[in-house]
Amino acid sequence: MEIKFSEILAKNDTLKKEVEMLQSMDIVVLSNITVSQFPPILEYTLRKEGVNANVKVANYDNILQDSKSIKSTEIPIIFWEVCNVIESIPYMIELENEEFHNAVFEKISSEIHLLINNLSKISLVFFNCFNHLPFSSTSVNQTKFQKLCEDLNDFLKKARTKNIILIDIDKPFFQLG
Repeated sequence: MEIKFSEILAKNDTLKKEVEMLQSMDIVVLSNITVSQFPPILEYTLRKEGVNANVKVANYDNILQDSKSIKSTEIPIIFWEVCNVIESIPYMIELENEEFHNAVFEKISSEIHLLINNLSKISLVFFNCFNHLPFSSTSVNQTKFQKLCEDLNDFLKKARTKNIILIDIDKPFFQLG
């Protein structure tokens, strides 16, 4: 069933009143991509299931710093995309050598390690796997950007702690376009 954003906003207000007596679930979205329309959609989806969700978006592209101020009662959702770490990286990396790949990998993997440490006392964290499909889906061969994302996903899977649930967003992104 397809629903318009304006309908989600209207229904969300009604659902908010229905679940306001329940204990609230505070969710904080940390992101380096634009997610301004995500909170009402997530709130609506959870409220339909009887969850009193309150979703706020932290500062854009301030994931590491904002992760330090997450309260133990909040659930962070991390939307971290490699394509926004360095301007034009999906295209630039194709022209660079392995040293560049290694330097970018080291930079991001050390930041992932810091993020995991910052969120170690939080009971539940959602973290997206890095997504390369918007930039590699038309290529027959593996691209360097795809390789970087896959290497970072492997690192993330090994480095994550029990409180982190990884979400593979390649399939939904590919289906929705």
